[in-house]
Amino acid sequence: IIKNDNVTVGHIDSVNFTHTPLIACSNDEVIFTSSTYISVPHNANEVTYFWDFGDAKFFDTVPNIKFKPDHEGEYNIRYVVANTIGCLSDTISKRIKIDSAINVNFAISKITCQNKDIDFFDLSKARGLSQMQNWYWDYGDGSKIDTLTTNAKVKHQYTNLLTYNSTWTVQTLNGCLNSYSVPVVNNP
Repeated sequence: IIKNDNVTVGHIDSVNFTHTPLIACSNDEVIFTSSTYISVPHNANEVTYFWDFGDAKFFDTVPNIKFKPDHEGEYNIRYVVANTIGCLSDTISKRIKIDSAINVNFAISKITCQNKDIDFFDLSKARGLSQMQNWYWDYGDGSKIDTLTTNAKVKHQYTNLLTYNSTWTVQTLNGCLNSYSVPVVNNP
């Protein structure tokens, strides 16, 4: 008696992933994209993808996934792939940095009169390891946005007797943005 059994040999050729943005902000989603290659005869439906987002708990999911960090700092992301016959890839680990957003705040002069200088004061505070780099004043009246590289006091005049929504945006060294808006009532 001759018996011919087929033996299936599974192989996962290469496993890797990328993420965008490279340095994320605590209020951003990070997108992870698999670059796993599996040789024939396997197809994508015969593979299970496992992700660990820094809490030492792998869970199965899709090859490309979005992750919303719950705090700033570094996360050790791990990724592994398994095929249907139980072969596991090497575990790929990458550290990603999540920058904290700035606590943005500002104050204005107590008296806000038409065609008179109004002082705007930055009260923003950096959190964690974040460093403030750029400051943007949008006075809400259609005038040019002031872009500063220091948190200096600025002055602005409003010509119309209206309420303006003034917005102060601070950017970190890693590009994280956070804003705060206050209505400014222009008095006669």
